[in-house]
Amino acid sequence: MMGGHLSLRAQIIGVTGLAMLCLQVTTVVLLLDERYFTSQIQRVDDALFHFTNVAVTLEETPDYLHDSVIQANTNNQQIFSLSVSPVLTAADDSGWSAAFEETYFDSLERTSFLTSAPIISIKRVSENLQKKSEKSWAQDVISIEAQMSQGNYLYAQFAQPPVSINLQWRLLGLLFVGLLSIAGLLLLMTVALTRPLNQLTRAARAFGLGQKAIFIKETGAADIRQAAAAFNLMQDKLVEALQNQKNTLAAIGHDLRTPLTSLRVRAETLPDSPKRDKIIAKIEELAAMLEAILRFAKLQSDPAALSKQPVRLTSLVSALCSDYQSSEKECSFKVNNEPPELFIDTLNMRRALGNIIDNGLFFGSKVTVTLDIAGSHATITVQDNGPGVPAEKLAQLTKPFFRTENSRNADSGGIGMGLALAKQIIELHHGEIHFQNMENGFHVTISLPTQ
Repeated sequence: MMGGHLSLRAQIIGVTGLAMLCLQVTTVVLLLDERYFTSQIQRVDDALFHFTNVAVTLEETPDYLHDSVIQANTNNQQIFSLSVSPVLTAADDSGWSAAFEETYFDSLERTSFLTSAPIISIKRVSENLQKKSEKSWAQDVISIEAQMSQGNYLYAQFAQPPVSINLQWRLLGLLFVGLLSIAGLLLLMTVALTRPLNQLTRAARAFGLGQKAIFIKETGAADIRQAAAAFNLMQDKLVEALQNQKNTLAAIGHDLRTPLTSLRVRAETLPDSPKRDKIIAKIEELAAMLEAILRFAKLQSDPAALSKQPVRLTSLVSALCSDYQSSEKECSFKVNNEPPELFIDTLNMRRALGNIIDNGLFFGSKVTVTLDIAGSHATITVQDNGPGVPAEKLAQLTKPFFRTENSRNADSGGIGMGLALAKQIIELHHGEIHFQNMENGFHVTISLPTQ
């Protein structure tokens, strides 16, 4: 499949440009080939005309003058000779003999003798015909030989300069200009075509991050207009659905908090006993579960509810770790490189980091939080000395209500919402969270953009 990582614009320009390049190159090659063939026909015709003139002259002059005729027609550009045996054979024929056989005999109509058909050979050589000069250059040599009426063989060579490449350069120039023009037109066309798609992409990404819905102008080609209209309709429906969900959650939260509060009040009026303590603990567990679910659902339905402000991450993490000093378990903090201020929701980020640290301290006895910078991101690494998580369960850690063991008892690891809520908060800050088993414990790495 072509262009898995290429934009639509690049694919259109690439495919169309390649097709036009092949077409243009084919046209240039055919034109040059036709020009070369036509030029060679003219050259062979001229050489054959000169050859027949010399042949006629030799037939019409006495034998003792033949050498003079040969010498008079021999120079740096052409050579004539008479011999009793042929110089060329049928293997030397370049395929031109049959084409010019009729022309050859027409040129000899005024003579009273009949000769054999000529053998015509065309070869590329890199030397002067007379070899009297040290200079040499590539040239086409046309060799012609035919038998005279007296049995001798007349042989001639005609040096021709190569076919001029001026036309080739002009055609290549036109090819280059044509391709540039086509590329420019394609660029303008694809920009106009893909601009609505880019707007659609930005709007979809912004909406997915919880930003305000952006209305897409329904312009451009019919398909683009239909896609924009469908996207706008989808946004309206989703906004309406999210608002309904928000209203429903608010109602559910109110309806559930009221009876839980009432149960808590009644439970506290009971006489002190282990049973009373269990009832109160269970009510608190249900209340905590309700708050976690409502908090998760609220952020999911209303990501814009985050209240971001510039915060020094070092101060936030340091204060968070200091809250665990009174605990029996250890939470240490170190800074490798201090990042700049970040725009974050302090309350929710503390909640996310707190959930991760609590998780590490539950399964281990020690947690180390490290703050660093990696390129354009601030990284927070939470390392515990616990047993880690089975590799096959790493991808499920941030799913709501997922726990590494099947018990739903809060005493054995909570209700499974801590890491799900942490991941949600971090992603709403355009960050990422990763989990990794190490030899010395379990690592959670949080990456937050600094810009």
